[in-house]
Amino acid sequence: LKVVIDTGCSVNIIGTDTYSSLENPPPLKKSKKRLFSYQSKYTLAISGKFSTVVRFKSSSTKATFYVVDGQGESLLGFETAQDLGLVQILCPITTESVDQKFPQVFKGTGKFKGRQFEIHIDPNVAPVAQLHN
Repeated sequence: LKVVIDTGCSVNIIGTDTYSSLENPPPLKKSKKRLFSYQSKYTLAISGKFSTVVRFKSSSTKATFYVVDGQGESLLGFETAQDLGLVQILCPITTESVDQKFPQVFKGTGKFKGRQFEIHIDPNVAPVAQLHN
């Protein structure tokens, strides 16, 4: 099965058309999870979910796939892709290291003095926020 790695996706997704084309599709379990596609306020219609072992080269991991109505590319979410060694976080930054490096910035209540700043906002650009479930 070919999948697209989507590091912004919190789950693994497969369409009903692809699911139906599998040789021995595993039985679906009901799901109460609510899934949204990027920049959508409408939930995806979920037919069910199944768990399986996913393999890539010498790596394997157990993963849950949500079967959504319709067709489209199958998506491999961030966590599963990371478990298989397909993606890595190379420069993790922790708040602890920043706190230790700049302790004077993180003491007490601060206020920026001496300069005035103006924030320019383009009214033609729509703000975007997508929850990562």
